[in-house]
Amino acid sequence: MNKEKLIILLDVDGICANYINSALERVEEVTGIKYYHDDVVAMNIPKLLIECEQKRAKCVELLNSPGFAASFTPYDGSADFINYLKEKNHDFFFVTTPMYSNRSWMPERMEWLQSKFGVDPGKVNFVEHKYRFSGDVLIDDVPSVLNAWMKENPRGLGILWNRKYNEKDSGNFIRVSSWDEVRKEIEKYKGNLLFLYGHSSSHFADSISEHSLIFMTHVGLSACPEFCVDSQNSGHDVPSASGCPSGHPSFTRCLQALAQLGVSCGIFGSGFGAYPEEQEINTDININFFMD
Repeated sequence: MNKEKLIILLDVDGICANYINSALERVEEVTGIKYYHDDVVAMNIPKLLIECEQKRAKCVELLNSPGFAASFTPYDGSADFINYLKEKNHDFFFVTTPMYSNRSWMPERMEWLQSKFGVDPGKVNFVEHKYRFSGDVLIDDVPSVLNAWMKENPRGLGILWNRKYNEKDSGNFIRVSSWDEVRKEIEKYKGNLLFLYGHSSSHFADSISEHSLIFMTHVGLSACPEFCVDSQNSGHDVPSASGCPSGHPSFTRCLQALAQLGVSCGIFGSGFGAYPEEQEINTDININFFMD
């Protein structure tokens, strides 16, 4: 298991491509009225901003015309973020919903991504249901998309790019407003997935987030934290297997630190068939035992 390398899924419109400004240019062309990015509080822009049905139909026609999808500008910092993913050797893929009413949309989108970010065509996926794609991270601007994806990928990290049209929505995702925030959340998430061996209890506890599910080995203090959205129980002080007695100060301190973080705990390793039945286990804690 090498979680130095993550699978990162990216939406395009609203994340990397500024669909809104190009659409607003078409609105201005039809109505003579200039609108701005933050004026868009719903994604059906013609319906939102144009009352006249005839003008609205004209705007929709422009949005469905060749050249529209090719006219987008990248959001600031998006190219640098793609380069960051390449430098970190992460597997990344674009998952984007096509505009079926525009026959030029998909070829123009493919060419746009290649031109702006230098990505291989194999990294571009046109999909309606993004929850069908497995990965470690999904970055999107639509809360319902993230909520559905996180339901199917409960250990995944959902990142919502904060926009005017989604600011009232809620979910288990993390809101961000800059690419620096995205990088920090990915690095934090990756840290929760890495195998940690031989660290002191204080270093170990400092590496854990409140959403981690901890598996303590019975040999020394090695540990492998894995990200888990729904961690409800906390570990206190329980008997351990041989090699790591429950009275060991480091082991006890580690479990106390985990309890303060509200982290669920489990213990794995070999030889649990001989685990003494007479040893007491705190039944108020969710402690799971695994055989390796």
